[in-house]
Amino acid sequence: MSKFKKLLAILLVMTLVGVTLVFASCGGSGDTNTNTETETEAETETETNTETETETDTETDTETQTETETETETETEQEHVEVVYTVYVENQFGEPVEGVNLQICSKEGFCLPSKFSDAEGVVKYEYEEITQFKVQLNSVPDGYVMPEEKEIPFPEGKTKVTVTIKQNETYIVNVSDLHGVKLSGILVELLNDKLEVVESVITKSDGKAEFVVEPGTYYARAKHSENNGAYKLITLEGEEYFDFKDSKKKTVQFTVLETEIDYTLNVKDSNGALEGAKVSLYSKELDLLDEQTTTADGVAKFAVPNGNYFAVATVEGGYYANYVEFTRDGKTTGEITATSNIAGTTKECPIFLTDTIDVTLLNGGFVWFFIPDSQDKVVEIDSTTANIVYNGSTKKPVDGKLKVTLKSGATVKLTTTATDGEDHITGKVYLPGSRKTPYEINVNEIGESLILDVKVAENGAVYYTFVADKDGTVRVTSETEYAYITINGNPNKKSVKTGDTVVVCFASQKVNGNVTEQPAITISAALTFAQTSADYNVKVLLENEPLANAEIKLYILENGSYIPCNEDTAVTCDANGQYTFSSITECADYYIKAICPDGYETQNEYIPFGDETELIVHINHERDGSQEYPFLVNGDENTSSITNVIIEAGKSVYYTMFDINGATISIDNKDAKLEIIVNGETKEILTGEVLSYVLVTSNENQSSNTNSRVLLLVSMADSTASGEVNITIKAPEVEE
Repeated sequence: MSKFKKLLAILLVMTLVGVTLVFASCGGSGDTNTNTETETEAETETETNTETETETDTETDTETQTETETETETETEQEHVEVVYTVYVENQFGEPVEGVNLQICSKEGFCLPSKFSDAEGVVKYEYEEITQFKVQLNSVPDGYVMPEEKEIPFPEGKTKVTVTIKQNETYIVNVSDLHGVKLSGILVELLNDKLEVVESVITKSDGKAEFVVEPGTYYARAKHSENNGAYKLITLEGEEYFDFKDSKKKTVQFTVLETEIDYTLNVKDSNGALEGAKVSLYSKELDLLDEQTTTADGVAKFAVPNGNYFAVATVEGGYYANYVEFTRDGKTTGEITATSNIAGTTKECPIFLTDTIDVTLLNGGFVWFFIPDSQDKVVEIDSTTANIVYNGSTKKPVDGKLKVTLKSGATVKLTTTATDGEDHITGKVYLPGSRKTPYEINVNEIGESLILDVKVAENGAVYYTFVADKDGTVRVTSETEYAYITINGNPNKKSVKTGDTVVVCFASQKVNGNVTEQPAITISAALTFAQTSADYNVKVLLENEPLANAEIKLYILENGSYIPCNEDTAVTCDANGQYTFSSITECADYYIKAICPDGYETQNEYIPFGDETELIVHINHERDGSQEYPFLVNGDENTSSITNVIIEAGKSVYYTMFDINGATISIDNKDAKLEIIVNGETKEILTGEVLSYVLVTSNENQSSNTNSRVLLLVSMADSTASGEVNITIKAPEVEE
């Protein structure tokens, strides 16, 4: 191709391109119809897109409006839905409690009206919104204990809560003297596990003190009598306190040792007061207690505990002077008139016979005896020549022995049939099965067990005895109703050592309402004596909750020393605070020592099993004088106690006690301040010129025997000062 042609072609192409660009810039395409169709399609497409967007926006707006309306309706409905708050009230056994008055209150102090719990122990409230409520207790039914903490919050974010109201339990103390006689006028105190007095009761004629209190660990003791001075309450083991353990509705028996009172016997004859007469005082069991000679005014006095006695007077030359019987709570003065008859010469002037017969009779001679309390007693003599005239008939010896069983109020004539010289007759009077003359058991006859059928008279007791020929354990078991059995004064079982004398007592005990009876029964029992072993179980409680992995040690008490049984190595309790010493030899002298966590302590360092094989060890926080763990005021057998307190500048200290209605609290430092708080309420502040206060029962609806917990907040009136103050607690006097 020539250069010209090539240049022409290039120019043509450039021209076409330029034309095309001109049309493009004007919106054309070079073909008019085609452009029109394209524009129409574009417009249509644009309209369609616009309609679609409009519809979509409309639908979206509609949905948004619908959702908004729905949310508004839901919110409106929620405003009218009320929240239900439920309170469940139960006792310590998980049983519903009816009649508890309570209400729920907000933390701001707004309270809904009070309600009573129904038969299911339920109280319900409806409220318009979720609120952090708390339960406020107002009152509890009779027989229940109002908790110290009267406000119980609902758990965070919860509408249900359980409130526990402790139900009272009954603890009974029966008080008698050494002879089993029920005693009235004995002030019995119930103490808690801190040995603080909870309540005090004076026994009536049935010798009973009954306490209805919240469940727990309690002890009892006697302080004094209203009519015969100071008494001391002891258990059969000789302890001052008796532990009720943790049993519900427990009944226990105490013995009282008493101070002495004067019994006076006046002896006279036909001429008046008789000087020089011998007066012998015998116990009810006919043990000789004392002998006195009457003074110039014919008087003999004996200082002995209030009880049952025989006072027997004899006159020089053997003249008959008779006897007087003194009975408990009866007369303390008696009188005897001596006659000229020689004692024993007539039935009307018999010799007072206790337990020993020692008499010399001439041929055909005789003597009259009176045997006091003769029911079921036996007169026994070794003689071939003596007869006994009793109850209208003559009893003659058989094979050189003579036994006669007597009835009540027996007068016996002893005669001799000897024909040559004097006849010296010896013998005895005894009551088989009595404490003084118990039935003797041959230890070899016990074997695996010895079955006894014991007939016990009303208000009586029967005794058996044997001497242990080895170390072992004595057990007496019976299924007889009302049977009451003790071994050396202890119920159930008793560990003994070789040579120990074992005394088993059978009696009856029946509680009939407020009266304890001792009916006549026949007790069928099995007695065993063997070297035995048993499991000894220990449970450790920290603030009344099981202490997991608690450490304890086992000791035995020998000659006053505690000897470790496991080489002084501690063992560890399980997750429930329990440990079992398996199959160890039964012994009454095992002790447990608990290793307490820091800041805690037990009441006693060594805690005895006694005659039981179950033991609970209580560990409590050490008392530090704070409000939660206050110190205890001093207490003893005296009518008052004094607690010395040292107050540092800027500090105060709490003490606690349980009041007895009418007790007096006083301090001896007018610069000190003592705030007396009863059940959370300040009753009195002692300071300055007012230094004493008489406690009164905190609740007028309570019995005067019911006592309240008292907190004593001790400080100095001037907070910058320090000082010493004595707090004196004087118990109320018992009315004579």
